[in-house]
Amino acid sequence: LEMKGNIRVFCRVRPPNANEIEAGNASPGAVSVPEDTEMRSLDLSLDGGEAKGDKKALTHSFAFDRVFDPSAQQEEVFSEITQLVQSALDGYKVCIFAYGQTGSGKTHTMLGGAGGSEGEVGTQAGMIPLS
Repeated sequence: LEMKGNIRVFCRVRPPNANEIEAGNASPGAVSVPEDTEMRSLDLSLDGGEAKGDKKALTHSFAFDRVFDPSAQQEEVFSEITQLVQSALDGYKVCIFAYGQTGSGKTHTMLGGAGGSEGEVGTQAGMIPLS
């Protein structure tokens, strides 16, 4: 299998959690994922405050090899790393690095959530159990 490159950068936008929904903060807010089929960019809008009575909003665009929106399932993310798993099984050195602030969904992506009974891989299984 031929890899797309030595380093690939993915971004996964997590859905709001139960506490955010309960507090009324369930809107995606500052992060917007364009509705394109490539899913390679992400826009971040920040309130720049007011200067001389003018409210300013700052927007920053970021490009990635792949962006997973909040509705993305674990299987969809896993399908993007299957080549890496195969490379590891073939004896190549592979590293998957999950980075983000506390509560951003790193553990959920890598280990998964509840699902499946003892010894079975559930529908919310993460990258490690699916491998």
